[in-house]
Amino acid sequence: MKLIIKKSIIINSLENSSSSAEEISTSSREIAALAEELSSSTEEVANASEKLLHMIDNVMNNVNKFKTLKENEK
Repeated sequence: MKLIIKKSIIINSLENSSSSAEEISTSSREIAALAEELSSSTEEVANASEKLLHMIDNVMNNVNKFKTLKENEK
């Protein structure tokens, strides 16, 4: 009787361990997918920031040109 109970406990433990391993594996895949998505988003932000800096530079150049024109009109 004790042997059957111990066997049952061992089987339950193994089943729980297997289930936990599957959950960990699934979570790991989800984390990897999120990390990849974050990496892509970070790259997109960096590209957008670079474009924004170029736009700001262009605006500042136009402002300086406008100031020069106004000064030359005087």
